[in-house]
Amino acid sequence: MQTSSQTAGVYSPEILQRMGVAFDGAQESLPVNVGDLTLLRRRLALRIIHHVDQGEHDPAHLCSLALAETW
Repeated sequence: MQTSSQTAGVYSPEILQRMGVAFDGAQESLPVNVGDLTLLRRRLALRIIHHVDQGEHDPAHLCSLALAETW
């Protein structure tokens, strides 16, 4: 299994790309009138980072997990 980083907070270009895909997918799934969009985006990003640090690298699964835990 590919690790997300050798040092906490450092991610390979491939992992960063996967995180970006997950984040974009999560944002696109949000309703138009979500209230504080900045706060919600931050929460989504933090959940994605958390799960990448736990070893999850599938963008679709990262997206689903972030939405389920944020929304």
